Amino acid sequence: MKKGIFYLVTFVLLSSLFTMPASASNSFEEKKFNKLQDDMGYPNVNEQEPNDYFTEANSISLDDEVTGTMSSEDWDMFKITIPKRGMFVLIGHVTEAFTSLTGQISVVIYKENPDGTREDLSKVESSFDDYGGFYAEAILEPGTYYLQLTDNYETTRGEQYIFNSFLIEPDVYRISGMDRYETAVNVAYEGWHHTGANEILLATGTDFPDALAAAPLGYYLDAPILLTKKNSLPNSVIQAIRDLDVEKVTIIGGTGVVSQGVENYLKNTLGLTVGRISGKTRYETAVQIANKLPLQETSIVVSGENYPDALSIGPYAAMNGIPILLTQANTLPSPTAAQAKKYSHTFVIGGTGAVSENVRKQLPGPDRISGKNRYETSANVSKQLFSAGIDSAFVTTGSNFADALTGSVLAGFYAQPIVLTTPNTLHPAAKELFVEEQVLWYTIIGGKGAVSLDVEGEILSLIQ
Repeated sequence: MKKGIFYLVTFVLLSSLFTMPASASNSFEEKKFNKLQDDMGYPNVNEQEPNDYFTEANSISLDDEVTGTMSSEDWDMFKITIPKRGMFVLIGHVTEAFTSLTGQISVVIYKENPDGTREDLSKVESSFDDYGGFYAEAILEPGTYYLQLTDNYETTRGEQYIFNSFLIEPDVYRISGMDRYETAVNVAYEGWHHTGANEILLATGTDFPDALAAAPLGYYLDAPILLTKKNSLPNSVIQAIRDLDVEKVTIIGGTGVVSQGVENYLKNTLGLTVGRISGKTRYETAVQIANKLPLQETSIVVSGENYPDALSIGPYAAMNGIPILLTQANTLPSPTAAQAKKYSHTFVIGGTGAVSENVRKQLPGPDRISGKNRYETSANVSKQLFSAGIDSAFVTTGSNFADALTGSVLAGFYAQPIVLTTPNTLHPAAKELFVEEQVLWYTIIGGKGAVSLDVEGEILSLIQ
């Protein structure tokens, strides 16, 4: 599975554009590529030389299909207007090469300032591959920009290329189902539909303790978290196992939460390999999960008596491979204490009501992130640990554990935080975070009962 916010948007385009080798003799592939572009209905624009400098730049528009030729010691400049804030994406390909080396085209984006000066934008993600594909993306404000295309090989002559650009506008998207079990399934489909999932983690959908620490393991194994009833596997989960070509299931928790009958059904009826991670207590289960992960310098300690803080830290823990350990408010359980000594640094998530100062002081190198309540703590986790900036976020209810738990692995893969809110009103701490960070893209996990249409409307008002 691919990490990155726009993977699902560009997956099909990238697969189509970047898989064909570029060569002078491969006219069939070039025609197929051009036919693909024609089918998309983009307007055709041909490069006009000279266009080596800002003053000579060819004017293009979003969604144009632009074709050009890269001569020796040449670079091509294009001028484009961005009408509103959003993610600008450019996808291109060298369609014909006249040297032994396929061109590798780099893209630089310049912004035109009100005084007429131009500046090179540093926050541009760009790449190229060995087959002539090139790609760039950046969050752009409304204004005028210049796109500079340069072939990295100085000896090129006559490289022919084609590219399209488009703008992904701010949006609110919801993943939900008829119940928490189906919501978890739809989260798995969202993230693993194209790639499948060789393995899943399976946890009870009726209580939180055993699965609180599961997000980093799910990320490490590339395994979505699905939920089950104690004595029967929901039909939606059975169908997802088949659809995603699952071969192995790791049950989180003992037979008291996921019965032996469910385990036998997975083995004998569905023909799957089944493992189980469980301990005598939730604290031991978390330690066992931690020991399945590569050893890190840092661990995370949260309350094992309630769920919100573990859910807020889940995506960060997942994407960084940091284990989540559980504690009682005023007593550090011996399994947690022993495991915590393996790490040199600890993030303590939650206030002193969740993890007391006495417990914090027993941990190695402890740093606390907290707030006045679960919602402020969630917002502060995002502010402090996603310090590079947040342009997109997952939003879930802070009143239940299921949706945030199953969404944590997906959020980790997209390097996005999970922000908790009250069900019927966007919590002020979440709203303040979204406004301060100028978040543009939101994924709500859960149905209207978990995150209401009023909350969705409040979020929409922030980006319109």
